[in-house]
Amino acid sequence: MSTQKDNKHGHRDRLRTRLAKAGRTAFADHELLELLLTYAIPRKDTKQLAKNLIDRFGSFAAVFDQPKDCLLQIEGIGPQTSVFLSAIRASLTRYLEQKVENARTISKPEDVAEFLRVHLGANQRECLMILCLNDANRLVHHDTVIEGTVNRAPLIGQQNLKS
Repeated sequence: MSTQKDNKHGHRDRLRTRLAKAGRTAFADHELLELLLTYAIPRKDTKQLAKNLIDRFGSFAAVFDQPKDCLLQIEGIGPQTSVFLSAIRASLTRYLEQKVENARTISKPEDVAEFLRVHLGANQRECLMILCLNDANRLVHHDTVIEGTVNRAPLIGQQNLKS
């Protein structure tokens, strides 16, 4: 007969085993976030914190889009956990960047939209980005030229661009 303490003790192992066997589709958003939080917050139940984060910010993805100061306002989130969540977001961005950059070509608007979604992602400021392609439509360079405010990215010398 297992006690409640034994049940809680094995909960993290059961989450890890379920992910290994069934993958992410076997998890609700709060359960996947709960599992991630177990790596940053040892010896504490992370289920309610995961639910609170998703409730507060509106979605699983939105949790990772939050700046450090917003995360630190949540009870149960300290500096280590906020950095951990930021590191997950940075890792995912790097992963997606490399997948997009290693893609064959950027030849249609959907390709550009996917590239920008990955690179600009959670950026809440207006940006002007330049994509340089070779003759085969392969990306050879990209750069954010201007990063403005939440609703404006002014072009300095914009009158020179009209010709």
